[in-house]
Amino acid sequence: MIWFGSVYSIGIRLSVGDTQYEAQKIDSTLAAALAEAAPTEQLPVIVHLLEQADLSLRDLPEATLARRVAVVERLQETAVSTQSALLQELDALAGNGRVSQIRPFWIVNAIAVHADSIAVQALATRADVAVITLDEAVPLVAPLHPSLPNWAMPAAPTNGETTWG
Repeated sequence: MIWFGSVYSIGIRLSVGDTQYEAQKIDSTLAAALAEAAPTEQLPVIVHLLEQADLSLRDLPEATLARRVAVVERLQETAVSTQSALLQELDALAGNGRVSQIRPFWIVNAIAVHADSIAVQALATRADVAVITLDEAVPLVAPLHPSLPNWAMPAAPTNGETTWG
């Protein structure tokens, strides 16, 4: 059967008897990095959870401040309720030396972690995981022109002592 996530185009779920094989939960960039890494080398990854907070406007307050508070609360509640089982597994993997530097995020319902290839494969089999990506720096492109015009006037003598005393 074909399976699509709400935010991510995750891939195909193949069912064979009681066993499910997850395909394409590991991002291609991460898969390439894992192929080049040593088996025990830990790479920085982000494990995105499948369940995301429902932020539809129909359920949020009308007032701007109340809506902002409700959005933050909903994001945090979703993270707390959905990340606990994954965090327990990550703690167990940390005890085995497979993962380190576990850092949960509530704004995107994801967990950043350094993990080796065996841990990444284990995490990819979880039903609550949407996708696992490489946590890499995204270089910013400097603007070609300043975003604001230069309003500075050239320095001109003001004779300030006589003007302002």
